[in-house]
Amino acid sequence: MNRFFWLCAGTTLLSALVSAFFSLLPLAGAPWADNVPLLYVASRSLALLAGTLVVVIRRSSPGLRILAGTMTLVQLFDVVPGLFVHDFAGPLVLAAANLTTLLLMRRPRA
Repeated sequence: MNRFFWLCAGTTLLSALVSAFFSLLPLAGAPWADNVPLLYVASRSLALLAGTLVVVIRRSSPGLRILAGTMTLVQLFDVVPGLFVHDFAGPLVLAAANLTTLLLMRRPRA
């Protein structure tokens, strides 16, 4: 594994953790039966986090490329609601970091 794999793994894990955290936050202390749509959002975020953990533990470059691309898209789409609340910098920075490390990981070794 080269250093770019681990750099991409770190940014992808960070992105998945942030996504999972913000999808679980609205559920804290609320009755789950009243928040079924939020439960679906949280389950998808947790699935992405679990998938990312699996590919990092297995050191799967193809799997990491797929999940890094997926998390880049997730963060880019998170910019849209961020525009409404004037808080879009975080998702935009995470998307840019994920895309950058993904492209670095895909570079051929010198």
